Amino acid sequence: MRKVFMTLMALLCAIMVNAQADGTFTVKQMKGFTLHIYNHDGGPGDHSFVIEGPSSLVALEVPLTKPYGDKFSDYMRGLNKPVVATITGYDIGGKFSEQTFIPEALVESMKRMSNMIDGYKTRYGDNLMDISYWTNPTEQVKFGVTKTWDGVKFRFDEGPDGFFKSATIVINGQVALLHSEPSANHLSVREAQNAASLDTAIKADEMVLKSGAKYFITHHGSGFVPAKAVKDHLKYLKKVKALRAKATTPEQLAAAMQKAFPNRGGAENLAEVAANLFK
Repeated sequence: MRKVFMTLMALLCAIMVNAQADGTFTVKQMKGFTLHIYNHDGGPGDHSFVIEGPSSLVALEVPLTKPYGDKFSDYMRGLNKPVVATITGYDIGGKFSEQTFIPEALVESMKRMSNMIDGYKTRYGDNLMDISYWTNPTEQVKFGVTKTWDGVKFRFDEGPDGFFKSATIVINGQVALLHSEPSANHLSVREAQNAASLDTAIKADEMVLKSGAKYFITHHGSGFVPAKAVKDHLKYLKKVKALRAKATTPEQLAAAMQKAFPNRGGAENLAEVAANLFK
């Protein structure tokens, strides 16, 4: 009886894992390549990408855990082209080719965040993909370097400062990878920790817009947004900075932000956000 029970439990777990790992794939035709977007819920990650050239594939920002990694791998096998490179832009994931590439700055950042890697191992256990390659990738790519596979160019621009430093990876000059897409809501308390936060956020948007990309793919968020989303976010930040310069109290700033942007979400946090912007 116990054996039957354990078998049923294992089957139930397998069903639950597979259900959780369903996700969805979206395909967008770009100039010179096809972009495949895998929308999943792999813990720290939300989206992974396949860049399909005429005869090969590049895996970008790949899943961290096996249920999602397996589906991602199965999908690429269905395209009937070899995976020639795995690129980790911001968040460590699995290995889907022998050739692995990581921005040099990200490797340095990850060395200072070994506790995060240990946390992954504790949280996911046997369900964690093999992430050991990030300490010894095929190449740690420097800012300004362009790598080309199958005629598709991947330019590693310097990325903005943030929780960690990485590269804004620009694909064929059309699409650039971001860690998170610009929010359509008000600044969160985490984003607005002090007055300097505004300048940091403005600089970040200005840096990624210099890429010249028409679209941005995002590891967290909706996965694909036009450059206009970044431009609108930049306008919002500059307006908030101007409002902050005029306000004499946090209460005045919160009221001014609500008046200037009545349709943005997150208004319930404006009092705390405004207080932080006065620090």
